[in-house]
This record gives sequence, structure tokens and C-alpha cells, in this order.
Amino acid sequence: DLVHPIWRTEAVNQTLNPEWKPLTLRFDDFGGHSASTVVVDCFDWDADGKNDLIGQFRAKLDEFTEGKTFELVSGSNKLGGK
Repeated sequence: DLVHPIWRTEAVNQTLNPEWKPLTLRFDDFGGHSASTVVVDCFDWDADGKNDLIGQFRAKLDEFTEGKTFELVSGSNKLGGK
């Protein structure tokens, strides 16, 4: 699978329950294919630049609908995520 970064959010500091600003991406940003897989990685930002991967989820583009939530998965641990 080819990975092409499309968006990077702002860092949300000093919280265990971060909330990010909403964002809107265009269908064309994903090559215009509803079967395209979207990968979302969530990192814990560190000042030394060694950011830690907290979790990830993968979904097909056509699974994204308004109000739908996804869970971040980290190895065998599941973390709540939006």
C-alpha cells in the first residue's frame, strides 16, 4: 500500500483527552476512489522530536460519514478515539 500524508493536525498539549479542530478533506485528496484506505495515526508529541505512536485506525473512504467514530488500536490495547 502506498501512503501519502494528506493532513497533520495541531498538537493538543497538556491533556489526556485531546479534542482537535474539525477538518474537511476533499474526496479528490484520496484519489477519488471510495475504496481507498484511509490510515489515521495518533502520536503523543514530545519536545525532543521522538513522538510516540499512541494508536491508529484504518477505514475505507466510503466508511466516513458524519458523526461516525472510530477506535484507535495500539497492538492489543484499544484506546477510545474519534
